[in-house]
Amino acid sequence: RDRALIAEARALRELETTTAIVSFMENLFELARPGQGGTTDISAIEMLDLGSTRIDEQLADEPWLRAALYRTIGVVNHALSRNDQADSLLRVALTVNDSITGRDPSEVLYQRGQILVDFGVVQHDLGYYPEAAAIHREAIARYEQSGIADSTDIPLPLNPLGTKSQAD
Repeated sequence: RDRALIAEARALRELETTTAIVSFMENLFELARPGQGGTTDISAIEMLDLGSTRIDEQLADEPWLRAALYRTIGVVNHALSRNDQADSLLRVALTVNDSITGRDPSEVLYQRGQILVDFGVVQHDLGYYPEAAAIHREAIARYEQSGIADSTDIPLPLNPLGTKSQAD
């Protein structure tokens, strides 16, 4: 029963974060709408870059959401093979995560673990294998410290540790 209540509370907090991220992204896409003074000629990459510059001004008092958005835009940049941009954005996400107060410490540690997993993947793709391995180990430690990681979280940073490039 207690685990179910904890899981329900976590799901509600994740829904709140996801809803805020979707709202931010919807507002960002409104900028491209011709009726709002935008242009349909804006590319997805330009939209991402614009979004990353607006996070701090629009969410100045929301470090939790800022960290989540920097992580999200960093992951999208990585998916577009923009590893240097992803690296920068994920570093900012980690810095913002350090500044979070007034939130359950276990959630902050869990979010840090998520950011670290993505950051480790980017470091690996940039060829920084020892650094990536250390980052993935730290992600595991943060997940374990959080006490709220589930059985699907820890295998994510464990998997790259099993590759030859990070095992050396």
